[in-house]
Amino acid sequence: IDPDYPKHRIQYILEDSKAEIVLTQYHLRQRSAHAGTIVLLDEESSYHEEHSNLERTSDAKDLAYAIYTSGSTGNPKGVLIEHRGLTNYI
Repeated sequence: IDPDYPKHRIQYILEDSKAEIVLTQYHLRQRSAHAGTIVLLDEESSYHEEHSNLERTSDAKDLAYAIYTSGSTGNPKGVLIEHRGLTNYI
């Protein structure tokens, strides 16, 4: 989420997407009132000592990311992009 978005838009996207975890930086953490888990990427305490790669658990039908439209007709609309769509694009 672009940190330059207005706070109400950031909040709407977090609520609409039902985000459970937000990855952010310390200086941006106040841009949202997220009730879920916030991971500060620039704080060493956010990293676990284990450095091995995670197991692959996704396939082509799983969600890769979500895009939100400009919201010109009201609230922004989320569009879900699956791994297969991303692979085809690449």
